Amino acid sequence: MVVTTCFKDVASRVNSSSTLHRIPLLTKEESWALFQKVAANAIEKQKSKKKLKLQEMETFAKKVVGKCGGWPLAILYLGFAISAKGIAQKSFLWVLEQFNHGRYKTHWLTTWKNNGETLSDDNMMSCLYYLTNFPLDSRRLVNLWVGEGLVQQNNEKTPEETAESYLEELRDRNMIQVVALKSDGKIKTCCLPSMLREVILQNSNRKNHSQYFDKHLDQRFAYNFDDHGLDAAIRNKGIPVSVLFFDKREGIEPGKRVGNILSSGIASEQFLKTRVLDLECIFRPQLPETLSKLNNLKYLSIRWTYLEELPLCICKLLELETLDLKHTCINYIPSSIWKLKKLKKLYLPQNFRSKLEGKPRGNANETLHTLWGVFLYGNYPLLGYLQNLKSLQKLKLAFQLNGSEQELQNTLA
Repeated sequence: MVVTTCFKDVASRVNSSSTLHRIPLLTKEESWALFQKVAANAIEKQKSKKKLKLQEMETFAKKVVGKCGGWPLAILYLGFAISAKGIAQKSFLWVLEQFNHGRYKTHWLTTWKNNGETLSDDNMMSCLYYLTNFPLDSRRLVNLWVGEGLVQQNNEKTPEETAESYLEELRDRNMIQVVALKSDGKIKTCCLPSMLREVILQNSNRKNHSQYFDKHLDQRFAYNFDDHGLDAAIRNKGIPVSVLFFDKREGIEPGKRVGNILSSGIASEQFLKTRVLDLECIFRPQLPETLSKLNNLKYLSIRWTYLEELPLCICKLLELETLDLKHTCINYIPSSIWKLKKLKKLYLPQNFRSKLEGKPRGNANETLHTLWGVFLYGNYPLLGYLQNLKSLQKLKLAFQLNGSEQELQNTLA
């Protein structure tokens, strides 16, 4: 006999010796595949009528499927409704209206009610609230959580391992949707289902994610430049542990505005306790020299900013543990980078063959465990020091050898 229920307590009482199987949320790819399967008849009818190019509706349809958050029952309902009503924008909008007010929203309310107060670790709740900051899929959560100090090292697990266990538990509780998996089956990319995010914010009396929150997010700013509440948030004069920016506009204006916000925040001592600074996708942010005053900064990401030079002030951030330079145009990393004695993770822009000068010194030989994107050129000085990095766990190299340098291959092996 198979018993299906939405409530874990009910399932547990059926038979204590039975094994519970929790149906996980589908990934985005699985969600789209299920929708296509259920709505196959409507799709075929539309093809035969040739009244509408399906490609024109696909982008909009994927957004609506994404609103389901990977919940199979909602995707089935959407597929059957579209099969009955036909593929048209008004049909998708009608379904969205049902999602916002019907039992499908109640599902996410129940998910929050059943799990919100029973998470195994108090810090895990803070990690979950962290996800409400992100308007996009979050693939760098582990580094961000560790950088902010939301997870701690214990005798059995590193902070990174603890953070990954949080992700696994949140997935098991259907509170996050997996977007992509690593080759080893661990979560690579995930996001908070959009309707669950709305439920969390509504139940916490928060409507504008650039406001200065006075509960779980009382030490975190998430700046979104299309948000009219931004200036008020800046004036609030909170003391954030994390500062995150979201703006994908092209041109110099985003980078200029970020520079002004940072300069003002540092000058007023508003940002001096900041541990996490994430500028990903801000086009060439104008980082002030006073950035070196952020003596508590643990995590700095300028990934996808297309900066052309590494600001020297970064090499003065002596508490920095993670520096992410991926997808920038920086092709020279000065030897002063090794002054960062607590650096654990260094991600370089491999596509631009960045030359990492100097050699690890002091504590770097003990602390550095991720070195990503180093370009080896000829008789590269750093090569001989790699074996001294006792804590190194992840290493990614790029190199180009001529005939006289083949011995380098043996050294790498």
